[in-house]
Amino acid sequence: MEDQIQREEHTNKEKNRKIEILKIEFEKINRQHNDYKEATVKQMKDLETKYFTEDHTRQILHGEKQIWYDKVSSLKNVNQNMGRAITKDKYHNNRDEVDKERRRIIDELQTDINKLCEEVETLQAQWEEEQERNNDPSLLKKQKEATMNLK
Repeated sequence: MEDQIQREEHTNKEKNRKIEILKIEFEKINRQHNDYKEATVKQMKDLETKYFTEDHTRQILHGEKQIWYDKVSSLKNVNQNMGRAITKDKYHNNRDEVDKERRRIIDELQTDINKLCEEVETLQAQWEEEQERNNDPSLLKKQKEATMNLK
């Protein structure tokens, strides 16, 4: 009987050892599992944050892109209208006629100015001659004598 008790104790010890080993393995596996869960949760949170940030940035950039697209479209529209106006003015322009008319008027005015300049020069010469004659009394007497002798 003692033998049987010792065998049972020995069996119990072996079973207790097995239980302790299994507890240690369980704790190890449990720790690994908890670490895996924490890493997975952290990775999910990081991915969710990254997704939110990227989505938010994409929405902001999409809005800015729309604003720039509208500006570019309006500038293209303005440029197109200006191009049409320039082409229209280019083909339907009477600028050459206006330039010819201006040139003709300028030429007429220049000829009038030249005539007036010639008249002023002749009048200036006459005036200077009169001034010389008036300033020199002896010349005045000589001219009177010369006019009397001619008569």
